[in-house]
Amino acid sequence: MLHFEFWNHLQDDSPDLVRLSVQGAKINQSIMGVEDHWKKLSRMSSNAPKALKLYATYLIEVLNDKETGNEQMVKAKEAANLRVNFEFNSGAANQDSDVNSYAQDGTPCIYISGEQERLGIINQCNMSLCKIFGYTKKEDVIG
Repeated sequence: MLHFEFWNHLQDDSPDLVRLSVQGAKINQSIMGVEDHWKKLSRMSSNAPKALKLYATYLIEVLNDKETGNEQMVKAKEAANLRVNFEFNSGAANQDSDVNSYAQDGTPCIYISGEQERLGIINQCNMSLCKIFGYTKKEDVIG
């Protein structure tokens, strides 16, 4: 709404510069607030497709920053693809549901054995983890 008021007032024949300055300062303050909240959200979960898409739309539609907005939209699509394409290696359904409950947003997830004979051996992982370490197949990671 601040942007609308600013641009609407700017179209007047003789706009009040003080009013424009005040509105501009409010817009700047709100943009800084959004950036601050985005940074906090990104630290908590940088792979949330819905949040990435929403932020990309904000950048494109509100700030008219199409370049950065499109970059964020690509990240959102990649994160959504990671989430859809999760593949887990264990045949046990109960273990898969445990992994799924921890890695629904594209977060890299790994299960490592704690059994004495297999200590430190990777039992399960998802494609997000493989991507981070540069592998294209989970079979290359699983021990």
